[in-house]
Amino acid sequence: MPSLISAAESYYPQKVFALNDARDEYEVNSDIRYFEDPSNRLTIDEVMQTEREHAFKMAPEGPLNLGYSNSTFWIKLPIQYRGKRPSSEWWYQLDLPLLEESEFYLISGDKYQPSRLVKKSMGYETPLRERDVNHVTQVYRFSLEQGEKAVIYLKIKNDFSIHLPLFIYSPEGFAEQVAVEELLYGGFIGAVLVMIAYNLFMFFSVRERSFLFYILYMISYLIFLVTERTHGLALFGEILPMFHKQNLSYYIWVSWVFALLMARSFLETKEKEPDLDFAIKVFIYVAIISLLISIYIDLTTGIQWAVFSTLLYAILMTWIAYTVMKHGNPTARFYFFAWILN
Repeated sequence: MPSLISAAESYYPQKVFALNDARDEYEVNSDIRYFEDPSNRLTIDEVMQTEREHAFKMAPEGPLNLGYSNSTFWIKLPIQYRGKRPSSEWWYQLDLPLLEESEFYLISGDKYQPSRLVKKSMGYETPLRERDVNHVTQVYRFSLEQGEKAVIYLKIKNDFSIHLPLFIYSPEGFAEQVAVEELLYGGFIGAVLVMIAYNLFMFFSVRERSFLFYILYMISYLIFLVTERTHGLALFGEILPMFHKQNLSYYIWVSWVFALLMARSFLETKEKEPDLDFAIKVFIYVAIISLLISIYIDLTTGIQWAVFSTLLYAILMTWIAYTVMKHGNPTARFYFFAWILN
C-alpha cells in the first residue's frame, strides 16, 4: 500500500518568474502563491519565516478570485531580471480599482539579511499625486539590476469581492495598455452622454415620461460606472464623496427604480397589463426599501445584496418584456431586444 503524502512532503518550491527585454507585459496570476491571514495581524517578517513557506497556496488559472473575506491576503512572487540592460524598471499593477488597501515589499538577497528592502503602500483613497503611478488602480514601481533575484510580497485587504488580475509591465507597455483602455471607456461614456442628450431633446419635444425615466436611468448608471471604475479619481485627483464606493449600492438601487419606471411607462402596463404592472410596482417598492436599508447596514452586506438582486432584476426585466411582447404589444419587441443587447 502506498503511503499518504503529507502537505509538507508534496510541497513544490515556487519557480522564479523571469523578466526580460523581449516583452512589455506579463500576466502573473498563474505564477503567484497566496496565503490567508484571518487574524489580520501578521507582519512581513512573520510571513517570510521558513515554516510559513508551505502555507502559501498555488493560485488557479485566471485572476485571483477570493470572493468576500474579512481576512488579509499575502501574495508572493519570486522574480529575476534576465535582460541585457544594466538595470530595468517595471510596474506591478493590481487591477482592482476598488481595492481597499495594499502593501508592496521587495526583498533582494537573503531574506533574513536582505541586500535591498523596498516597502510601499497605498489605498483606495490615496490621491493620484501620492501614488507611484498616476492611475486609478494601485500600481507599484520597482527596478532590478541585471541578473538580480528578488521576492515580491503583496499584502491586500478589501471590503468588497476580491477578483484581482495581476500584471507586470514595462513603463512603455503600461502606457500602451492604458491608452487602449481609456479609449474604450471614453468611447463608451461618450456614447452614453450622446444618448442622454438625444433623449433629453426627445423629452422636451414630445413630453413623453418614458424619455425622462430613461434619461434618469442612464444618468444614475453613468454615475455608478464612474464610481465603480474610480474615474472620479482620474477626473479630480482624489475620491470625491459623491463618487466614493460606499455609495455604489445606492446607485444600483436608484438605477433599478428608474429602469422599472421606464419599463412601466414605455410598455403601458398600467393600462394594458395590470397584473404585470402590479409586479413591477412591487419590485419598485423593494428597490426603494433596499435603498433605505442600505443606509443603515455595513458596506459589504449592502453591496452583496445589491449585486445579488441585480441578477434577479435583470431576469425580471427580460421576462416582463417577453411577456408583453407575446401578448401582442408591438412596442415591447423593441424594448425586449434593446434590453437583451444591453
